[in-house]
Amino acid sequence: MGMFIKEMVSPVTLNILTSNADPMMIRDESVARAVKELVKTIKSLELYPSLQSLIDRFEPIQKNRPTIYAHRVFYVWQMMQAGYQLMSLDLSKSDFLQSNSLKCQAAFLNILFDDICDLGRDKALFNKCVLALQGQIDQDEGELCQLISDTWSTFQSTIVQTPNYVLLKPFLEEAYQHWIGSFEYSLAIQRESFRIEEKWERHLELISPSTFIHMAGLIDLLFVPNFPTHQTASAIKVFLQAQKMGQLGNWASTWERELAQEDFTGGVYRIALENGWIAWDDLKRGSPEKIREQIRNSPVETYLWDEWKRLRAESYQTRQEIQLSALNGYVESFSAIMFMLVGSTGLV
Repeated sequence: MGMFIKEMVSPVTLNILTSNADPMMIRDESVARAVKELVKTIKSLELYPSLQSLIDRFEPIQKNRPTIYAHRVFYVWQMMQAGYQLMSLDLSKSDFLQSNSLKCQAAFLNILFDDICDLGRDKALFNKCVLALQGQIDQDEGELCQLISDTWSTFQSTIVQTPNYVLLKPFLEEAYQHWIGSFEYSLAIQRESFRIEEKWERHLELISPSTFIHMAGLIDLLFVPNFPTHQTASAIKVFLQAQKMGQLGNWASTWERELAQEDFTGGVYRIALENGWIAWDDLKRGSPEKIREQIRNSPVETYLWDEWKRLRAESYQTRQEIQLSALNGYVESFSAIMFMLVGSTGLV
């Protein structure tokens, strides 16, 4: 048992997963073995006490809303903690622990919001949750809203004490607006799923803040000693590119679940529709088996992973152009996260 995934996974496994820039390598035997070892290790990961406390409070809420939260098994929280550790900047051990504890607190809320929007499709409840972030508790949703309010209050009161908070406050506030906006956008397209006008690249830009990767990168920057202020914009550019990579990995690993939910707003379906590889009538009237076959037989997978590789190359180039040692290994970590997402299917 332990809290730090990089100390628990063998260096050989970690190297295999971070050094491969081609998602198609998931079919390689050595990569497949490495993914199995990573998943097995994640399942033995001990959660931060602060995260475990939130999950304990969440359990009765989860039982009362099974249609939204039933799929959030314990492994989901372990994978969340492991993912944010893998994509962390190079910090001292104490700063690493504090930063990742904070990221997991906020990302816990991110998952709650994501499920309310994606599965619950409940705009009224989401609005109550946003008000709870501001300390306004709706009495009808008292238990959920109080948990959200307490979690966000603890998060905010901690980050204001971090070394670089004053410098990064405006960037955090902007990222927060995009984060909330991504859920509002998600709710809007759920209501008009067959009348979406945004091109998939714009769709990716609008929805990807819900991965919380940009915010997580800024939280890490709060702890970087002697942080060079002139590097802020370049670091943020890397986070935004990585955020899109995270969203592409999410789409690749969840499109079949979305098919079962008749949720065709994901990027896989958007790409297929825009390129004529599937039609709206196929999605609206076709059987799940036929839709699944059409998607699998189309070039969607290649198209999506080509975009992922392009973003990885761009983010690596941006990383090379700036002098910020804390970003060492950051871009490479997203290969491991991608393999973790896509390769975990059937292993949990």
